[in-house]
Amino acid sequence: MNIKKAADLSGIKTDNIRYYERIGLIPKIARTESGIRNFSEANIRTLKFVKHMRDAGVQVEPLTRYMVLVTEGNPNTKE
Repeated sequence: MNIKKAADLSGIKTDNIRYYERIGLIPKIARTESGIRNFSEANIRTLKFVKHMRDAGVQVEPLTRYMVLVTEGNPNTKE
């Protein structure tokens, strides 16, 4: 699905989604042959998680560090 639909489903503005991808808060989104982002259901779940955490007051920098650990499957993520 495209970024507009992802924004509608996640509650995050399209500009913020692009920013989150650029800084590594969310993983790189797969793209179509024409270069358009193609969001999966897993991407939407990640966006919803990020939205909940941001709404709870978690700052971008520590959340980005946490998401990198989760994405890497680091066994020390719990710390």
